[in-house]
Amino acid sequence: MPLSAPEARTRINEQVTVEMLVKAAKNCQRCSLMFLDSEEDHHAPKNFAVAITDTGKGKYREVKIDDPAGHFKGKAIRVTGLVTLKGDQPQIEVDNPGQIEVVTDTGTRMDIAAEFVSAIVNAFEANKRLADRAVEQVPDDKLHAALDANTNSIAVLMKHVAGNLASRWTDFLTADGEKPWRNRDDEFVDSFGSRADLLELWERGWACLLTTLKGLKREDLEKTVLIRGEPHSVPLAMERSLGHTCYHIGQIVQVARIHAGEQWATLTIPRGGSEEFNKANWGQTGKSHS
Repeated sequence: MPLSAPEARTRINEQVTVEMLVKAAKNCQRCSLMFLDSEEDHHAPKNFAVAITDTGKGKYREVKIDDPAGHFKGKAIRVTGLVTLKGDQPQIEVDNPGQIEVVTDTGTRMDIAAEFVSAIVNAFEANKRLADRAVEQVPDDKLHAALDANTNSIAVLMKHVAGNLASRWTDFLTADGEKPWRNRDDEFVDSFGSRADLLELWERGWACLLTTLKGLKREDLEKTVLIRGEPHSVPLAMERSLGHTCYHIGQIVQVARIHAGEQWATLTIPRGGSEEFNKANWGQTGKSHS
């Protein structure tokens, strides 16, 4: 599977195939190379460069492409070659037209793997924000108060979520998601002496999740992981964790709403406010709500 431009930047001295949208293309004024860049700014931290050599430009002229820069700009390309470092810029040098393949003429090809991981991260982060904003509105003593003997307090729910995330996402790709050191039953025992202790454990679980998620590579999505010995594709394991976490965050928010009473500040669109919200926020990125 082709690498993305950011992934290719980390593969110095490796032979790779990279797929990227050519956002900028130009002849170098100080050398004989022609650059195809994945970012508009050649010096951007995420930029990956394809450098067409004099030999390459000559061979492009033989196939009636006199201006490779103009030919490839705005197109998605797949490039194969050795990643080298020129200064601080990772690049692949191209001296044969066969190294570059045009994937699409529209430049709108979607990286489904990257989009999927990004969507999962966004969903996790959005739900964590809901829980955090709900918990902020609950007095310390109420964090430990269950609604009745058959339900869990907010503290217990947070402890369970954190424990589950730490177990599932530690060594996610290489070890079973149900770790030998996890004590699931203890997660339902309120053992916190302070809000600070609770939040420290909560944040630790989320840090494990988000660090692992954001470090996944495209090829990782094709792997299989185990949860209690049961094989899961990586996308399935991600969705399973998201569903479980959101289920309990809904409980946290509901219990917090009850404990906060008349002091509650709504987390989403207030009742009766949908029309006004739509008028004010329609089309704005990050402003939509269910």
